This record gives sequence, structure tokens and C-alpha cells, in this order.
Amino acid sequence: MLNHLGIIAAVTGLVSTDIDMNNVPIEYGTVASAQMRVAISASVRAATWDDLPFKPSNPVNVRLACIVLAKYGIPGGCVPASRITSGLNAIGWAVIRDNYEHVGRYQNLTDFALLQTANQRIATARLPPQPDSKNMFVIKFFEEVISPSDSRPIFSEGKRIDMKDVNLAKPLDDSLFQALYPPLALRYSATARVTMSCQVEDNLRLLCRDQGMIDIDTNIPAESRRDLITSMRYATYQLASMMEIEPKSKDGQEVVGKQLRIRVTWKLP
Repeated sequence: MLNHLGIIAAVTGLVSTDIDMNNVPIEYGTVASAQMRVAISASVRAATWDDLPFKPSNPVNVRLACIVLAKYGIPGGCVPASRITSGLNAIGWAVIRDNYEHVGRYQNLTDFALLQTANQRIATARLPPQPDSKNMFVIKFFEEVISPSDSRPIFSEGKRIDMKDVNLAKPLDDSLFQALYPPLALRYSATARVTMSCQVEDNLRLLCRDQGMIDIDTNIPAESRRDLITSMRYATYQLASMMEIEPKSKDGQEVVGKQLRIRVTWKLP
């Protein structure tokens, strides 16, 4: 089991200067989806596409450098990869992050929106944990394509079945609940109960377009509550993306095309 006190300390380091981030090692190359423990799901891509204020008419490739909690495989904040000087072995991440946050909002609004969307998507991914890593943090590079093909039909009620009515093709790894529990929720020890419906696709995977019902128990400041709700929703989308459903329900009915209601309780690992 992950040491949640250690994660809290590391997560705090992602958003503050409490932990030394003046010499963070850089790993060059690009992290591919196949290298991720949990890749960015179609559900997250569709939801973030919906929220884009400026939608590109053609695919746009966004390359980012992101700080990652190496021991837990959790990506944190990202900056454009161009802000990392090539050939360095390590960087002062706090300075680069702060400089980007200072000037980022003054750049082209379309570019900024695309960068923020790519950042939001990468934050939902999980890399394989490296428990033996000598470094708490590492800088890794990611490429995310933002494209009209990310769009999916909006949620519509269909014939609904419940998790108790189906079988998973393989058991869900319980450690995914710990891995996907959002860092923002960790900071406030939040518990959330999420109920949503996701469509069973032809490949027997789940596409979630439902906003869901999200009940959160925490004393998080009001100005951060919306971000926490969104992070809980995306965590549920990511968890659902790891499920593969047996082609027939327990009573012998085809499940493809049906809405599967899932219920997830997120709590401190």
C-alpha cells in the first residue's frame, strides 16, 4: 500500500516550494501511451474537448515537459517543452514553473487554451510507479494531440444496466483506486461518492459522457471545489477506462450499446 503521508508531502511539493525543486533530473524522450499504466481515456479527451473555448479545425500536437512524482507515477504541472533547454541533466523546476505561470496568460489565447487542455489531460494519466527511484521528482516529456476526432456524442439516456448485472472480463486492480485518487483530493483528505452511466462500446470498453452525481465530503475552499469535482469526475472516467465488460450480462443479454451505471467511492488511500 502506498504511504499516503509520503504522497501528501510529494503532492505539496508539486504546488509549492516547500520541497527543494532546484535540481530536478530530466529524462529525455517522449512518454508514449503504451508506456503508461493508465493512458488518457477517450472519455477525458471528449470532456476536455467540450470545454475548449477555441476548437481547432485540424489536429494540433502539443509537446509538454511535466514534473512527475517518480515513486508513484503521478504527473503534476506542465510547461511547454520549449522552455526546457536541451542538453541539461537537471533544472530548477520552481523557477521555470513560476516564470511560465507569470507570462503564460499573456500569450496567444488559443495556444494557451490548448496547452492548458493538454496539461489537464496528462494530469489524469498514471505512469508505472518507480518505488526504488532515488529521485522524488523527475521531468518527463509528453505529446498530446488535440483534434476534432476527440469529440464524442453527448450523453443520452439509453437502456441501463447495473454493475451487479455484468461480469468484468478480468478483475480490476484495486491499487488503481489509490493510483488515480486525485492529488487535489489528497491535499484535503476528500471523500467522494460518484454515480454515473457509461456506454459499453463495441470493444466492450466504457465511454463516459455523463457528468455524474458527485457528492464530496471535505472542507475544501469554495474557490477550489469546482476543480475538485472535475478531478473526481476525470478520475472516475480513467478508472472506467480500465474496465472491460463480458459481452453478455448475467442474464444472457448483449451489453454493447447499453448504459452501465457505475458507483465509485474515492477516499484517502
